[in-house]
Amino acid sequence: MSRVGMRDADAPPGGGPFYGADLVAALAAVPPEVRVLVDRYLAENPGGRERLIPLLHRVQQALGHLPYDVQDYVADRLGLAPVEVHGVVSFYHFFTTVPRGR
Repeated sequence: MSRVGMRDADAPPGGGPFYGADLVAALAAVPPEVRVLVDRYLAENPGGRERLIPLLHRVQQALGHLPYDVQDYVADRLGLAPVEVHGVVSFYHFFTTVPRGR
C-alpha cells in the first residue's frame, strides 16, 4: 500500500508528521509551482534516489525552506519513505524546515 493510502491505524508509533487523510491533505497543500518544479526536475534528470539532495536544494532555493508537506511530496514523487527525506533534511545544516531571517 502506498504511503498516501495508509490508514491512520497503520502508521508506526511516533511516525512522521502526516499519515492517512492528513497526508492526502498535506500533499494537496503543496503549491502548484512547487509541483511543477519537482516534476520538471524529475523529468529532466532520470535516475533514482541520488536526485534527492539536488532536488531539495532546488526546492529550498525557490521557497526559502522545506516545509513538511513539500518534503512528503518529494518523497512521494521519488518513491521514498517520507522519513528518508525528513532524515536528509534534518541531517544537513544547509536545509531548513522554517524560513530563515534575512
